[in-house]
Amino acid sequence: MKEVYALFGKPLQHSQSPLLHRHFADQVGREIEYRLIETDLSQLERSIKEFFFAGGFGANVTSPYKQQVISLLDDISPSASVADAVNTISVVNGKLYGDNTDGIGLYRDLLYKEIDLNDKKILILGTGGAARAIYAQLLSQGISNIAMLSREAASMPGDLIINATSAGLDRKIPNIVNKLELQNTICYDCNYGVAANYFLDHAKIRGASKVISGWGMLVEQAAQAFYIWTKYLPNTDEIHSKSPTLS
Repeated sequence: MKEVYALFGKPLQHSQSPLLHRHFADQVGREIEYRLIETDLSQLERSIKEFFFAGGFGANVTSPYKQQVISLLDDISPSASVADAVNTISVVNGKLYGDNTDGIGLYRDLLYKEIDLNDKKILILGTGGAARAIYAQLLSQGISNIAMLSREAASMPGDLIINATSAGLDRKIPNIVNKLELQNTICYDCNYGVAANYFLDHAKIRGASKVISGWGMLVEQAAQAFYIWTKYLPNTDEIHSKSPTLS
């Protein structure tokens, strides 16, 4: 029987989620369909309920609905509660259960890229759901030298700077970046493709030693979502190398 999954959000025309989840499903011989369901907020509740009533196995949620979807669910995980954002929905005992895989996605990508986090000062730009999820995940791994910076925050030194804002989607860099010293830092943007380039190109010009787009974070958070749905954690090595050319 074909398993049907979906992504809810708006806009979705450039989403790579269908590619990722078909790749994961092929590893275990599962036949799946992954739909992109672009909807307005006024139709979000109806769209989600119709999808699961029709037998949907699981769903992802992306911007701008990661917070709004919480009120439509029966329960959420501790990670989703801390982030106050949901990006994965599963069915547990007939109930809709929300989770957040952004934090573990970024952490696993840093491990995959062999970024040493020991004795490093980590700055997270932004205070939204992705930033909170990343902050909580790093704390859970025993990494405590972390700061979340809003756009009004004062400058401080850092070794790894993570842009968890949506500024790149508006073709901008976060305002706080102009206050930070980027020379010899590692700069990571949670976006990928063109949206990541604004911050990362700026960081390169200002002397960052390494810049990383969020493609690997997307891969790893999707792998964790696939695990939540199927209890199979996919191998992500091959798909890491298939980053879109603009990332």
